[in-house]
Amino acid sequence: MKIAECTFIDVDKEASIDEKPNAFHKSVEYCHSVENEPRCHICGDVAIIKCAWCKKFLCLKHFFDEYHYCRNYIE
Repeated sequence: MKIAECTFIDVDKEASIDEKPNAFHKSVEYCHSVENEPRCHICGDVAIIKCAWCKKFLCLKHFFDEYHYCRNYIE
C-alpha cells in the first residue's frame, strides 16, 4: 500500500534542513486518530483507520478484508 507522500514526512535524523518544513502529521496520529468514535463511511461500524488519501474512516472489514485500494487523493 502506498501512503500519500505529502501527508506524512520522514526526515532523516542526520540530514540538515535549511528551511522549516510545512506542518505534517505522523502516520499514527493521522490514520488512527479518535474523533468521537468515528464510524466506517460504508457500513457505519466502528472505524479503525482513516485513509490517508480520501480521508474517509474505515472499519476492519472494509479496510483489510475488502482491501480499500484508494485512488481518490484529496489534499
